[in-house]
Amino acid sequence: MNFSAGISLVLNDINKKEPPRILVIEDDEKDLFLTRKAIEQVWPECVFLTAESLEQAYHIYRSDNPDLTVLDLNLSDAYGAQTVKEVRSFNYKIPIVVVTGNEDAYTTSSVYGSDVKGIVFKSELNSKKAKVIFENALRAK
Repeated sequence: MNFSAGISLVLNDINKKEPPRILVIEDDEKDLFLTRKAIEQVWPECVFLTAESLEQAYHIYRSDNPDLTVLDLNLSDAYGAQTVKEVRSFNYKIPIVVVTGNEDAYTTSSVYGSDVKGIVFKSELNSKKAKVIFENALRAK
């Protein structure tokens, strides 16, 4: 195979790559909107799957195959680090990024022990730091 044929194959593989499927688990409509906008800055062509509860998220995990989960810690049917443990039980391979409005040290330390790829505070959703966390989490898959 010559050099230009090899480059052509690589470019074809890149062009065939599917946009990432991102599951956002968030029960607040305004926060869901802000989270989606922040993620779209990183992946404008991504496919969003959304759930307002762990029960809905469970059904999405069973029927779809998300590449990344973006998770609010406080939902109607789960709270805090337990939320991460529940979602992790659905699928242990899919990376999780936590998005939370709780910027206290307790929340941060309790979540980092739960195998998450990053924590983004809601006040920092549009920051460069948030973009880097989202990008790195998807690469970790």
